[in-house]
Amino acid sequence: TSKAVVVCEARIEKELKEMKKFTSPNGLVQFVSENNKTDVIARLKLVGKHRSTDVKVTLKLSKSFPFEPPNLSIPSGGIITYDGKLPLTRPTDWKSSTSLITIFTELCLYLSNSEENKIIKL
Repeated sequence: TSKAVVVCEARIEKELKEMKKFTSPNGLVQFVSENNKTDVIARLKLVGKHRSTDVKVTLKLSKSFPFEPPNLSIPSGGIITYDGKLPLTRPTDWKSSTSLITIFTELCLYLSNSEENKIIKL
């Protein structure tokens, strides 16, 4: 298991280094920072018909990452509902090898392409 932990930490460090270069094509998703090497936080700027709001989305990396796919969890600050129509893949299809940049890019595309699917509860 110690070998797995080393691989895991190396993978996370590499991913985070890449994420620092992340830029969202439409400005909707912004990479903020990592937290204790297990969470990666994105700030999503949601612009609705009547208001705009910022929601923080935390991508939790499992302890055995990269051997289990990362989970998307949304804190109580906001709720984003998915109808399963992410443009490239669904969150459930993300593999352990899926890079964080890919995941955030897909989130970004999803948020910009499906105005009617964005449900925000504050």
